[in-house]
Amino acid sequence: MDEPIEQQNETSLTEIKKNMIGKSFFSKSNIFTAIIILIIALLPIFLDNSSDEKESSAPQNKEISPAPTTDFSAKISFTDGDVEIWSGKVNAWLDIIPGKIIGGDSQIRTGKQSRAIIEFTDKNIIRLDENSHIILKKLSDKKIESIQIIGRAYYKTDGNSFEIISGETKIVADNSIFFFANQKLENKQRKVMVEVIKNLALVRLQKGNESIEKEVRVEEKLIINLNEPVERALFKTPLLRDILKKDNFYLWNKLEDGEDKSSPSNPPEIKIIELPDSIEKNASEVTEPKEKITLHSSYQPGSGVTLYWALQGKAPYGFRILRSAIPNPTYPGSEFVYLPSPSIRSYIWPANGDIEKYYFKICLSGKNNDCPVYSNEKEEKIIL
Repeated sequence: MDEPIEQQNETSLTEIKKNMIGKSFFSKSNIFTAIIILIIALLPIFLDNSSDEKESSAPQNKEISPAPTTDFSAKISFTDGDVEIWSGKVNAWLDIIPGKIIGGDSQIRTGKQSRAIIEFTDKNIIRLDENSHIILKKLSDKKIESIQIIGRAYYKTDGNSFEIISGETKIVADNSIFFFANQKLENKQRKVMVEVIKNLALVRLQKGNESIEKEVRVEEKLIINLNEPVERALFKTPLLRDILKKDNFYLWNKLEDGEDKSSPSNPPEIKIIELPDSIEKNASEVTEPKEKITLHSSYQPGSGVTLYWALQGKAPYGFRILRSAIPNPTYPGSEFVYLPSPSIRSYIWPANGDIEKYYFKICLSGKNNDCPVYSNEKEEKIIL
């Protein structure tokens, strides 16, 4: 029996839908399959291009040299007074103690009545006077580059090269000894001085497009007035040693270079913490004072005994210089001179009397009119 027309139409419509759905699914499958095949076909080409890019970039990597590795460094070997180093981590100036190892881009500054010594791996030396600020820009076994912001410094090199920049001034020196000072005077006047003790230094002044160079040889002093035009800024004179002999910073460096830095024969005395009789004292309760004085001396016939000292710590009540014809001068009991200034670091004791040998010490003057800390002892023979 034949199906009704409506049912036949519905059956035909269902078959048409099935056919259409089947064709649509098959069409999408073809497209998906084609995409997969295309990706597989292009993958080797992509990998080849990536490899080519790596190969082409390799020479560029070779051209970029790695940061040089070196064992060359510097050390703060001595401090006297307030000496600080800039810390980028805490964005502040921090106290620095002897023995601190420093590298490139280190900033060191000294306060009033303060000094510091920087020693390098190759034994080159920079000594900073009070109120000085220096940046050790680059350190290597070939050249030491520094920027001297302000103050005075002593440079000593035995082969390595120093390159110092200070404002518009640049100094280059090899195997030389010289003083360099950058000063800001009243009325915004600025002055630079180079005093050569050994060999020579090449000084260049650059202002805009104008520049001038001068060689400063041993026993010469170059003064640069930075407020003047280039052609009138430089003035060279002989180095007057008689004037330098009155310069405390010069005397200190002279003694540092010529004196034996062995440990003193008489160490500073120690303070003992007093305890009740019922408590037994032990060695752990014997402490050394924070202050330390290192005494130097030299004798010049006709001019007396020059005494010069370095202080680690502070001297709010000044110093007492002691002299005796027998070892180990003490206060009270020995001949002495009281120096109330906490900043003084030198004294010339006249070579008077009829004794051929004297012993010298210096002590911190205490608030109770005593001597809580003594220096090492120096012995000098006097020509009568």
